[in-house]
Amino acid sequence: MQERGLFDTIIGSFRQRLSSLPDKRTGKNTRHGMEDAAFLCYFEIKLLLTNISTLVKAIFRLR
Repeated sequence: MQERGLFDTIIGSFRQRLSSLPDKRTGKNTRHGMEDAAFLCYFEIKLLLTNISTLVKAIFRLR
């Protein structure tokens, strides 16, 4: 079996921590785990901040 890379190790550790978050959802709202929700939020914010950073850099280059 191939040894896990550093990225896989970090992501695995992060997912394990996130899966221990309290989950008070009930009913049909429990399809995805808390780690999936946390990952989605993280990447949405990262994407937004990256786009804002690129926009600000472009504005300052135009001046």
